Amino acid sequence: MEELLDGNMNESMVENCYNIGNLTGDRQSTGGIVGVNINNGRIDNCYFLENVVGGENGNIIEGSMAKTSEEMKLLTSTLGAAFKDDTNNINNGYPILTWQ
Repeated sequence: MEELLDGNMNESMVENCYNIGNLTGDRQSTGGIVGVNINNGRIDNCYFLENVVGGENGNIIEGSMAKTSEEMKLLTSTLGAAFKDDTNNINNGYPILTWQ
């Protein structure tokens, strides 16, 4: 059985992303984007909705940042060319991918 990891590891990169979903887990190993960052993994330009980890922000890894709902809805240009504004409200006003 494969072990599931809740972290970013071995020089991998997580970038230009956001999370608005609720998460459950141990506050020390659960974060809004990833729970841990091991062996030179990098997080860059990633955001999560504040208080998504059991009513708190969880483990905040460098390169990720908690935002309010209103702040998250204004991140389209910050996230890069893969995202656009949710003008048709298909994602409750949060940025959507350009193909959507």
